[in-house]
Amino acid sequence: MTERIDHPLFLVGMRASGKTSVGRALAKRLGYAFVDLDLLLCEQLGKKIADIVAQEGWEGFRAHEARILREACAPRTVIATGGGVILRADNREFILRSGRSYYLKAEPEILIRRLMGNPNLAQRPRLNSTADADQTEKAYHPGQEIRETLEQRAALYEQAAHAVIDADKAIDALVETIAGHFHATPSPR
Repeated sequence: MTERIDHPLFLVGMRASGKTSVGRALAKRLGYAFVDLDLLLCEQLGKKIADIVAQEGWEGFRAHEARILREACAPRTVIATGGGVILRADNREFILRSGRSYYLKAEPEILIRRLMGNPNLAQRPRLNSTADADQTEKAYHPGQEIRETLEQRAALYEQAAHAVIDADKAIDALVETIAGHFHATPSPR
């Protein structure tokens, strides 16, 4: 008899790594609910991420993010986390003990290409303080910022994941890879 898998599944990784796109398709494939933490946070607060960060700073945003992470955690749910959720050790521990987590790992060039094609780029705050705050959104190119941020976070993504998945594949291939691993891995509880 096959063990029924009910625990949540978390996707971690950088902005533009595919967490939302893969998460939606994966949830459909598994028959799970889907939650995008960034979208849920914005809905609950009635503000864009950039506005929350501008008003409350990154610390305020991260506190809301940690609360939403715990509220969203439910059986049979795929959760696309925000790119910085792994910055807090308590979030990494929570993700690891609450379900199965997968790091969608992408090279900086892939992330940059995806971000530059994203119409929501202007709605996102800078990822780190080294970015030139005086740049206009039209002139903004995320290349250096992505490389620096990925270098700072890569080990944390790996710490928060049960498996690392190469995100430079088609969504269908990523879904099948994650679903296969998910079903082959025993429950964390």
